[in-house]
Amino acid sequence: MRLRSGCPLNVALEIIGDKWSLLIIRDLLNNKLSFSDFLNSNESIAKNILSDRLKKLIKYKIVDFRHPVDNKKVKLYFLTKKGVDLYPTMVELMLWSNKHSSGLVTSVKGKKVLDEIMKHGKDKYVERRILNYKLLKEETI
Repeated sequence: MRLRSGCPLNVALEIIGDKWSLLIIRDLLNNKLSFSDFLNSNESIAKNILSDRLKKLIKYKIVDFRHPVDNKKVKLYFLTKKGVDLYPTMVELMLWSNKHSSGLVTSVKGKKVLDEIMKHGKDKYVERRILNYKLLKEETI
């Protein structure tokens, strides 16, 4: 990968800074596992873009996949440790959005998440969400 610069922020943005990657990671944390699950998200990602982003996230070891024992054609995607480590940053972005663009946050589910963060505190909320994701991953993958 040829980078515009070696700046740490630039490197992160080159890997996950496109419009779709963090939304895919969000969906994985929200128990979506398959290609078709991602296609059913509210943002309506195109199949070719989804395929491209999943390949990129796999290449950088943020996402991986397994085939179910009973169906080798299906891929079940999951976050690696590296991918899970992005969640605190994603929460910070959600809080920034709420602080500076709250009128644009219209998703009922998104507002519920923000309410939970405010109620329990950012660190406890993140810790609980990551623990829940890891438990689900163990059960599913």
